[in-house]
Amino acid sequence: RQMCIRDRISIVYGVTASMIVLLGSLTYWIVGGADLMEVEGAERLLMLDPVRDALELDQWSDRLKDRLDSNREDGKSWYLLGHAYLKRSEYTLATSAFSQAGRVFGSDLNVLNYWLQSRYLLSGNIDAKSREIIDEILRAEPGNITVAEILGVDALKNGNVELAIKELSRVISASDNPSKQIILASLVSEARKTLTEKQVGIVVNLSSSSEIAGGSFLFVVARPVGGGMPYAVAKRPVEMLPFSVVLDDLVTMQPTRLLSQADSFEVLVRYSASGTIARQRDVELWSSQAFFKENLDCLLYTSDAADEEDSVDLGGRRII
Repeated sequence: RQMCIRDRISIVYGVTASMIVLLGSLTYWIVGGADLMEVEGAERLLMLDPVRDALELDQWSDRLKDRLDSNREDGKSWYLLGHAYLKRSEYTLATSAFSQAGRVFGSDLNVLNYWLQSRYLLSGNIDAKSREIIDEILRAEPGNITVAEILGVDALKNGNVELAIKELSRVISASDNPSKQIILASLVSEARKTLTEKQVGIVVNLSSSSEIAGGSFLFVVARPVGGGMPYAVAKRPVEMLPFSVVLDDLVTMQPTRLLSQADSFEVLVRYSASGTIARQRDVELWSSQAFFKENLDCLLYTSDAADEEDSVDLGGRRII
């Protein structure tokens, strides 16, 4: 279906506006590492619901502020106070608290991650200071997922669709939270509709005629025929079934191994209960015939899953 560029841009902005709101509730799905801040009761604070536990959250905030009145160098209390503010969507105060925690702790990844999040939730953009924080995080951890999520959302907001797809797909693959993955996968799907340049790749549609145990994952992989380092991978929770994924250079495993440059490849689907690929424990559900580079420009691949007791029989048809 064709649409004009203006319509495409409006879709991107519409999706992003919702995403910025959702990101506030997604904050605690990102790996934090609060276990490094050993303050008595800290685990309880981080588990509080901002609506259901509003009174207790207020009490925690008051307690932490009292501690900081007597010791402004108490970095742990600044860190926890930042979380309390973040839970209540008080992003200005959260940004200030995490800034103070950073002053005390220096380059602590947990502090930097949440400081970056609170700044982005406050302003909705990546300013010069946030860019400094991103650079500091990436020097310590080049594959940081908090950075990938914020870069992806920001790219979507600014119409950089290819970067948004790349970064948000990385977040989906790193996450084991089905609810978060479903939201981000929907954003990636909408973003793909706005691509102005044709991408060389393959579409795989998956469905199941019977229920598959929740809390597990499906990996859809394009790899060299017979095995080897994958060219492209998409990870989705089984709760999304039925769903479609696109394997192309935007979900490449390595920038030096592009699907568009492969002379031939095959597609396989693996089931994982752990959320990571481990050949000893995973189940290979289905694999395709070999595809060749000259077919890619006109290739759409559909695989339909039908369960037979404990096994899944995936058959496919090639549509030219």
